[in-house]
Amino acid sequence: VHGDYLYKGRQSRMQLKSPFKSRIENDKKDMQISQLKSDIASMKQKEEETEKIRKANIDLEFKIKILDQEKFQSERDSKDRENILKKKIDNFNEDLDRTNKLLEEEHEKLKAIDAECAYYKSLVEEKGKEIERIKKENIMLLEDKNNMAEEKKKMESDMGEAIEAKKAIMNENDRIIAHNERPVSYTHLTLPTSDLVQISVVAVSLK
Repeated sequence: VHGDYLYKGRQSRMQLKSPFKSRIENDKKDMQISQLKSDIASMKQKEEETEKIRKANIDLEFKIKILDQEKFQSERDSKDRENILKKKIDNFNEDLDRTNKLLEEEHEKLKAIDAECAYYKSLVEEKGKEIERIKKENIMLLEDKNNMAEEKKKMESDMGEAIEAKKAIMNENDRIIAHNERPVSYTHLTLPTSDLVQISVVAVSLK
């Protein structure tokens, strides 16, 4: 009601004003209308920009949600990979410990083998020295055997010569015996006797 009263009062005053003033007021109103239209256009533009911003915000929120989901999935995958890697590292450490233990056992075995090899090496060296000594003894025995064979040949040769000499002497003795077995006259003896005496030469055998 108050608004209608103000409007009617203004209308009555406008009728009293001159046409010049009315035109000025109309120009002012046109300017105000233009300003209002400009403000409305600006507001519409701002509303459009606000709508764009709202849509952009919705898109950003959607992207943020996706990124959060991807981040969560990535963190979960990273944690799973970390657990798998940790398990692999634990398994690797266990394998490494077993390998080190086996290496220590093999090292102890190698030490025992080295000690055994050193023992057998000393035995081989001793056997080698003994073999060298036996070789030298065999060489000396072979030399002694050769010397004995030479002496045997010489003795056999000397024995053969002695046998030949013995045969010659025996033949000579046989010849002498055969020659001296003839009867000797008494007159060749110093003792007087009327009987004939027979003298024989006894052969001496050589041994």
